[in-house]
Amino acid sequence: AEPKAERESSVTDEHAPTVLLHGGRAVRLKWHKLRQRPEDPPFARANLSVGLVAGASLEVDLRRLACGRFVCLHDAELEAETTGEGPVAAVDAEAIAGLEMRDAPGEKPLLLEELAHAVRDRADGPAVVQLDLKDADFEDTSRAILAATLEGIGDRFILSGCDWDAVRRLGGEVPGLALGYDPYDDAGNDPAK
Repeated sequence: AEPKAERESSVTDEHAPTVLLHGGRAVRLKWHKLRQRPEDPPFARANLSVGLVAGASLEVDLRRLACGRFVCLHDAELEAETTGEGPVAAVDAEAIAGLEMRDAPGEKPLLLEELAHAVRDRADGPAVVQLDLKDADFEDTSRAILAATLEGIGDRFILSGCDWDAVRRLGGEVPGLALGYDPYDDAGNDPAK
């Protein structure tokens, strides 16, 4: 019989695994939507902090706001994840600041600038953050904002998405930023899920 996979963590929190060891190989675990555990609320700042300390592979979804900035939300409509209503792309950062996450009352939606600031504060750590681009429609303003936000820390991020052209247009000129393609839509899956 094969040995059971072992959990390994670089922090004392037993609920913060970053690697599974199996058959002598290490497989990094991805904290999808910054969740350590499936029951955690998405995009929680507390998990971001723990993940950065643990050196986890973190993932967030990225939506463009009307002002060109970015927020960590999965769905195109605010009501799916926040106390707001309407399209995420129709509101600005100030409006986002007045909302709360549905699964975590009192928690505000996480802006990309906040996430980048947290990564910058842990510049010595091994954690990597995957930015899963959900919008293919953006202006030059968004490209400039992304480049400025990730300046000096681009190598700590991966920008990926189902629209390779959009990923390349948005992140192609950010120094150190790795780009990736997600074939989810090409496999016949519903991109809205």
